[in-house]
Amino acid sequence: MIVGVLGVSASGPLIAAFPGVPVLAMALWRNFGATAVLVAPTLHRDPTSFRRMGRREWAFCSIAGVCLALHFVCFMYAVRMTSVAAATALVCIQGVWIVVFQRLRGVSYTRMVFLGIALSITGVVIITGFDLGQGREAILGDLLAILGGMLAGAYTLAGRWRGGQCQPVPMHRSAMP
Repeated sequence: MIVGVLGVSASGPLIAAFPGVPVLAMALWRNFGATAVLVAPTLHRDPTSFRRMGRREWAFCSIAGVCLALHFVCFMYAVRMTSVAAATALVCIQGVWIVVFQRLRGVSYTRMVFLGIALSITGVVIITGFDLGQGREAILGDLLAILGGMLAGAYTLAGRWRGGQCQPVPMHRSAMP
């Protein structure tokens, strides 16, 4: 958990610190790194897990991978166009998008979830101010960060829906039924 929090917290400043590195190259290497970190323990724990996956699992894993890659591209461009704080805050409301997507599927949630969403969005507005008055590029960066958050939500759900042989990633019950 600590490694994940540190990784997410450091990503925005690291992206901003290397403006000469093309965004698509950064996103590519970020995905390769994540794949190496996640595949190695899986193969160590269960060497045949990938061979047992069916079409459904591969399809949802592929969808999740594409969403994750596009999430990185959107976030990395957003960091270059707006502030690190705004891009990070906006992309991190992916949980809000998960609830929105799930509501579109007919899933119901408690009032506490919606209270949490309201609190999250209020915090993001306080942090970012949606870069009003900062120019067209900053607003476009905010929109890319929002799209990045939506893609992160889609990535999370696609990974959750993959079903089959792999165990789903545990999610907090109030956010993921």
